[in-house]
Amino acid sequence: MRRFATSITIAGLMLMLALLSACGTKERTASPPASAAPASPASSAASPAAGAASPAASASPSPSVAVVKDDYGREVKLPLKPQRLIAPGFEDPLLVLGMKPVAQYALGTAVKTYLQQWLSDVPPLDYTGGLKPEPVLALNPDLIILSNSGWLKPEMFDTFGKIAPTYIFNEEATSTEKWSNNWRKTLLKFGELFGKKDVAEKAIAEYEQKAKDAKNRLQATVGGKKVAILYLSGKTLGMMGTGWWNSAPVLYEDLGLAAPEIAKGKSYETLSTEAIAKLDADYIFFIVADPNEDLNKNPLLDNALWRDHPAVKAGHVIKVSRDGSFFGSGPTTNKLTIDAVLKALAP
Repeated sequence: MRRFATSITIAGLMLMLALLSACGTKERTASPPASAAPASPASSAASPAAGAASPAASASPSPSVAVVKDDYGREVKLPLKPQRLIAPGFEDPLLVLGMKPVAQYALGTAVKTYLQQWLSDVPPLDYTGGLKPEPVLALNPDLIILSNSGWLKPEMFDTFGKIAPTYIFNEEATSTEKWSNNWRKTLLKFGELFGKKDVAEKAIAEYEQKAKDAKNRLQATVGGKKVAILYLSGKTLGMMGTGWWNSAPVLYEDLGLAAPEIAKGKSYETLSTEAIAKLDADYIFFIVADPNEDLNKNPLLDNALWRDHPAVKAGHVIKVSRDGSFFGSGPTTNKLTIDAVLKALAP
């Protein structure tokens, strides 16, 4: 577990939280905003208010705070233009809306590599074992946005709420028919909260068009051939089924690629060596820690079942990095996945 350079005792932390809570009505003294961010992932990420004329002297000023309820019915005083936003795991949709957090989701110091062209100057916020209040407090946020998924326990909601206004997403409440597709609804929710619904809608429309164009290209090159997504981790061979999230909905739903029978209706499955023979795939996207690894020398794959698999013999195994977009989900992440699929199957 990553610690601060200067450790904060539990008693000290509680005292600081109490002082913050007691002074909640006072004006926050925030650090200056970060320097101008690189171009946002979406072409439409500029604020809708950009370039607007200054309001007349007699006009009422726009509100800076909105009182909203989060997915748990908790009342939150939401700053509409947060300057020191913390929203680990939500970096992708926020970037699309032109909003840059002051810290980014990390496990230890490992961040989402594929987003670093936009977040390279944003420090990591360790989420290992659950988000800790100490590093959040040190960042002096004016708004915290968290998800109930993973390690966040309900009893921590109020703890973070004493540091700054805290909005909690309930993953199930924001889901569509399949929660794996909830990035669209999550993006729309952020758009509604921050007055950027039109930006969110445009970003989704652009993604749908990109997926449609890619689907047409793929139909012309691979047609109904079956595509599998495998993952190698130590002594485990895994497979993303059609019911999983990450890149599975992109390939099997947005791009319309055919799934092997063994993957239909499944979530994330661990495959035995014997199951390789049942993997009826013409192409295999293989997620690996090291793209330079020789798969044939891996103990799980150093066997005739793997070497004689039709996709292997045809040279249709495409290695993708574990640090890449295949293990993520979001408007920008999924565009990167589409680009990777097109490069491999429809160059």
